[in-house]
Amino acid sequence: MNRPKLNLKILSITIIIILVIIVSSIYTLQLKDFIIANNLIIESFVKDNYLLVAFLSMILFIMIISCIGPVSPFVIIIGYYFSFLDAIVISYLSQILGSIVVYSYSNYYFKEYFSKLINKQFSHLKSRFDNNSISFLIILRLVGGIPFSIQTIIVSVFGMSFKKFILANLISIIPYIYIFTSVGNSMNSLIGNSDLNFNILMEKKYWIPVCLIIIIVIFNVYYKNKKNSFK
Repeated sequence: MNRPKLNLKILSITIIIILVIIVSSIYTLQLKDFIIANNLIIESFVKDNYLLVAFLSMILFIMIISCIGPVSPFVIIIGYYFSFLDAIVISYLSQILGSIVVYSYSNYYFKEYFSKLINKQFSHLKSRFDNNSISFLIILRLVGGIPFSIQTIIVSVFGMSFKKFILANLISIIPYIYIFTSVGNSMNSLIGNSDLNFNILMEKKYWIPVCLIIIIVIFNVYYKNKKNSFK
């Protein structure tokens, strides 16, 4: 495939991803508003159909992740409606399965086009990524700032193996699921911003372990790069 056609396909894929993110975010926010507006009805339904709602919540969450929707608000909402441990299990399994779906379709549809660009323009970065792909994804998940599904697409097109992807994913999503589930679990109501206890995010017991993990991972990357430079 010649370069103009390749660039056009990459641009088209990028535009499609951006449009999907915008549309998915709009519908996700509408869904969140619907949940908040019907909070009392949903609370009653959850109490009467706990296991069914837990299963449906997993399916919905997987769909949201697959459509590149925002993740954190639903971790909080799940933390609100379910017990602390149940909410962690639901969010954890949903994000593992949802990320596998995203990894699979990005690996199938996007990798072929983006990998050619990466190998030509970012070969040095690609070699560094290959040597530290697990550490890279762990840092990406912990630091945040990039949508969850986009993080998955990035490591997929950079050629991260499925085995390494699963291993990094199993480790990296635990801290923030724990934190945001704690936020949801500490809320008295979904109605009213005053009830959203985000001050919990600033507590040392949550951020110190996360910071330590990030420091350990960065040190590991630095050590491996130094070791390789002496070979």
